[in-house]
Amino acid sequence: MILNRMTVFMDTLQQFTFHAENTEDRLLSSGQKIQFAWAVDVAVSRPNRFRASVKGDEKDQQLFYNGRTITLWNTPLNYYGILAAPPTIEAALDFASESFGLHAPLADFIRHDTFEPLSAVIYSAVYMGLHLVHGIPCHHLAFRQNDIDWQVWIEASENPLPRKVIITQKFVAGAPQFTALLLDWNLAPQLPDRHFTFSPPKNAKKIEFLPTAP
Repeated sequence: MILNRMTVFMDTLQQFTFHAENTEDRLLSSGQKIQFAWAVDVAVSRPNRFRASVKGDEKDQQLFYNGRTITLWNTPLNYYGILAAPPTIEAALDFASESFGLHAPLADFIRHDTFEPLSAVIYSAVYMGLHLVHGIPCHHLAFRQNDIDWQVWIEASENPLPRKVIITQKFVAGAPQFTALLLDWNLAPQLPDRHFTFSPPKNAKKIEFLPTAP
């Protein structure tokens, strides 16, 4: 299966970086659909380091994980918060999400178990053909779950990288979509440990994370 081949390949990568161009639909109270956009630069060093820089219409922040702590820095306000975190990427992502509602951008492509949990909830899978994403031939796959429909374009080469993702909220009014173009993959970057550790800039203010409600 093409999706499984991509997952297995992604699990073999020890260090990688990529750039993503994202868009997301939102509905106004009038029913008009509006699109917002942001870019993400991701760096991963397994098993216990990642960094994501986000900048766009409503977002300007950086997320650091160094195997011991997760730090979120709001760049314009110069505020940052630090959480003690478990010692692996997957455990840290789950802890931040479940305990504090903190979600890493494009986390499905950061963690080791990329799409494995989805296999139990997919009830329809269709191969749409070989299509281009930024000139790169990709296998275009379409899936259905109870709450969403989603598509993924996987590079048709010896490096089956994800190149594009679309998620449709089919039971939300207007069926808003999230789209991510995954560009500029580097599978052999030079990533020193200091790249994943936050150093507070001058006049930065530390604030506390509030835990999510039970």
